[in-house]
Amino acid sequence: MSASLILTLSCEDKPGIVARVTGNLFEAGGNIREAQQFDDPLSGNFFMRVVFDPGEGSVEHFRAAFA
Repeated sequence: MSASLILTLSCEDKPGIVARVTGNLFEAGGNIREAQQFDDPLSGNFFMRVVFDPGEGSVEHFRAAFA
């Protein structure tokens, strides 16, 4: 089994971010082990951290999925 990878992101808060992130990980062959997310109403930003197993994918493979 390969080592887990950690994805962190911050962006402007809007509907659908969690769906897009988890969908991209699924489509790229990743398996989510743990996820946390929250928004900051004062700044309007969204923050997310996802620990996932990459399966057969490499770090570069997942970077390309989010490019």
